[in-house]
Amino acid sequence: MTELPIEPELFWGLVWAVDLFLSVFLIFGAFPSGTHHIAQLERFQKRLNLDQVNPGLFLIGILLWGAIFGLLFIGLVGLIWDLLWSQWSQDPKAIWNWRFALAKLTALTAVLGAIVAFPKTLIRLGLTQKQTEIAQASLFNEKINATSDGLHARRQVWKGRQTRWEDDVASRNFALSRLRSLAEEQPNAARQISRLLNIYVRELSKECSPVLFPTSNNSKELDDLSKSVCVSRSDMETAVQVLGTLKRIEEVDPKSVEIDLQKVNLQKFYLTGSNLTGANLSDTQMQWADLSSVDFSGALLYEAQMQQADLFGAVLQNAFLFKASMQGSNLFGAQIHGADLTQARLQGVNFSWAQMDEGTDFRNAILRGASFRDVDCSKVNLSQSQIDSVFYDGSVKLANHLKRKEGWDLVLSAEKFRDQKNAWQKSIGFDPNDPST
Repeated sequence: MTELPIEPELFWGLVWAVDLFLSVFLIFGAFPSGTHHIAQLERFQKRLNLDQVNPGLFLIGILLWGAIFGLLFIGLVGLIWDLLWSQWSQDPKAIWNWRFALAKLTALTAVLGAIVAFPKTLIRLGLTQKQTEIAQASLFNEKINATSDGLHARRQVWKGRQTRWEDDVASRNFALSRLRSLAEEQPNAARQISRLLNIYVRELSKECSPVLFPTSNNSKELDDLSKSVCVSRSDMETAVQVLGTLKRIEEVDPKSVEIDLQKVNLQKFYLTGSNLTGANLSDTQMQWADLSSVDFSGALLYEAQMQQADLFGAVLQNAFLFKASMQGSNLFGAQIHGADLTQARLQGVNFSWAQMDEGTDFRNAILRGASFRDVDCSKVNLSQSQIDSVFYDGSVKLANHLKRKEGWDLVLSAEKFRDQKNAWQKSIGFDPNDPST
């Protein structure tokens, strides 16, 4: 028979320890959190302000504390009993044993006192931690309130012979930037901050009517209008920019950030690189806006107005763009996998290097004057009439059922592609400066 090189006492001690841990594991495996017995233990933890501790570890701690307390208490009682019933003797050895017994009594009393005080110390630590958390939450709420006050800051200005009040845009911009810092400081507040920003932009947008995109075919008028349009309010632009960065903050749950900017005026806003995934941007005015590298994945863009917007490298995966107006927009390198572009107005759109797949839906979309270069359309549901209404070269892969135009199988250089595209657009009566044609 093989013998283990271990003392019997140590072996049985390890066996009891393993049994204890396995018993606790089985108990908490058999009774999920919230069941009667486990709920009682959790309530007891809460009373001790130790509810953050794992219930299994808490139970093990209680059992160990009880075992240590019981052993020390029994030992202390036994030692006192021995001292009371010991016979007094003048023998030096007996005197020494009596003194040693007193020393053991003192040590046991001190250790037992520490063991008894240990739970109380833990309770105090728990209370101190909760008080600290409450103080921090109160301080954070004060910061939020102070920042919210800055969002409706106003100032007096002298106009002619009288003074009048106007919005203090500079102070508001500072307060909006401060909201991002607060989200970094307390990621759990991202939902509250996003709701505040949504309300701020929607309410201000009611006072800033968008410039109507003209239906005129006068290219000079359209060009002059594009140059004259400016951001309605810089604080609105800042608010949307902050809203677009919340999901990128470390430890912020992206699902907690709400973006609801439907029917808002975002004309000519600079939003490059913003994270607007899952946003509600239905019927939002985004003409001439810089939306390059913006992530619109899963966004709701029903009837969004995005004429002549810059969507270079934008991510539009699974975005809902039903009836969206995107005439003259730049979708160079955009990712439109699974995007729903049903009945979208895409006249003159630049689709060069755009990425699409069988999930990209162009049903009844208007593509007159658009251009494709280095695009794989082999799995896209484009009709023959749609592909005939766009300009492309030999770098474009078409589905087997589509017929390529004669002479359009050559891969053109960037310069030749641009020149031939412009010439072809003129030949069909399409003005690139007036996408409505």
